[in-house]
Amino acid sequence: MRNRRLNFALLLGLTTAFAVEGRAAGPADELFRLMPRDAGVSLAIENLRSHHQQFQASPLAEGLNRLPAVQSWLTSARFREFEQARAGIEAAIGDQIANVRDDLFGEAAILALHGPQGKAFDQARGLLITQVRSRPVLDRVITAINDAQRRDEGLKSLTERT
Repeated sequence: MRNRRLNFALLLGLTTAFAVEGRAAGPADELFRLMPRDAGVSLAIENLRSHHQQFQASPLAEGLNRLPAVQSWLTSARFREFEQARAGIEAAIGDQIANVRDDLFGEAAILALHGPQGKAFDQARGLLITQVRSRPVLDRVITAINDAQRRDEGLKSLTERT
């Protein structure tokens, strides 16, 4: 049993070493330099734009859309509320969500989570690091969020810094 564990560990180590060695630099590599060293968990997403298109055209997406649970969701009142919320967000931003997704997260994005030791998971903090393709889209999103927060009285003051 011990030899099997050792062999598995060696195989895993070699596989990881070859995978890391053979991997070309991706768009998220530059972003990793900005990630805090004490992040407990990180998730990097590269080329979300093309991956989303590939997924939508895949047999998996087609099969998921045929599932009764998905069909039930798509015809539900909750989904209509979701669609209304999406339309409101798109109106506030002045663009479709898909375009915003591609412009803000399409190249590369990293979500880094830091959970303070000895504290509950809901006390974790997160940081989203992204390579933005369109600064005007980012500015519109930030303005829309700030405006909504002001209307809801959640934002008391705002200081811009460069």
